[in-house]
Amino acid sequence: MLKVLNDMAEFFKRCRGPNRLKQLALLFLLCLAFVVCSPKTASTTPDNYMTLTPTALTNKLGNPLYQLSLYGNGQLIAAYMTVAGRAHTQNYNRHQAGTEAPLPDGKYRVAREPVPGTIPEAGDRFLPIQPLFRTRRSALGIHYDPSFEKPNGEDGTSGCIALTNRADLDQVLNYVRTYRPQYLEVNIQ
Repeated sequence: MLKVLNDMAEFFKRCRGPNRLKQLALLFLLCLAFVVCSPKTASTTPDNYMTLTPTALTNKLGNPLYQLSLYGNGQLIAAYMTVAGRAHTQNYNRHQAGTEAPLPDGKYRVAREPVPGTIPEAGDRFLPIQPLFRTRRSALGIHYDPSFEKPNGEDGTSGCIALTNRADLDQVLNYVRTYRPQYLEVNIQ
């Protein structure tokens, strides 16, 4: 597409003489047709986004389960069960750092690629998310919970969104690479 636009710009530079107005009008129509007729790719539509919503379910350790839904072109593509926070931190201040409460409601920017996990409880890959609002929370992301439903005191997260297994995380990361979601909307309170 960029090459075609560059070629059209070169053509514009060469337009001279009495037919210049006609040539420019033709160039404009060609550009307009090119833009209108170009197929949209999944990575350019604003209808690619993610949501996190509550369910009425808990895991076997009493940690609430949330649904992470993935949308492409405005259509639901997939949904996954997740945890956020720990069973005993669900009612803590979600804007206060260090509480291990679930992440606060609002819109988040989603990174394009995961980074290596830096702590065992975040798994081996971590997809950063950045709040698009004021909060004292930071270092939030999407990962998997290696302690999901294990009675080791680590079930859940310190506030991040965690998938219940690696395979689901693989699918979410593939979605992010393919669809490049414009945002994540969290609405779990």
